[in-house]
Amino acid sequence: MSSLSELLKIRHPIIQSGNPLYAGQSVGVIRDLPSAGDVVRTIADEARRVMQNLVIE
Repeated sequence: MSSLSELLKIRHPIIQSGNPLYAGQSVGVIRDLPSAGDVVRTIADEARRVMQNLVIE
C-alpha cells in the first residue's frame, strides 16, 4: 500500500509537474486499490507514529 510519503517520491511526469491532477490524468499513477480497512489502518498507524514523535513541553 502506498503512503503519502511514497506517493510524493513517484517520478511520474504528471506528479512532478506540480500542476493539479484531474481524474483522467491521475488514474495512470494508481498501482493498487486497498480496502477501506487497510486505508483506515494505514492512517491510524501513520497518526500513531506522528504522535509518538511529538515533543510535549
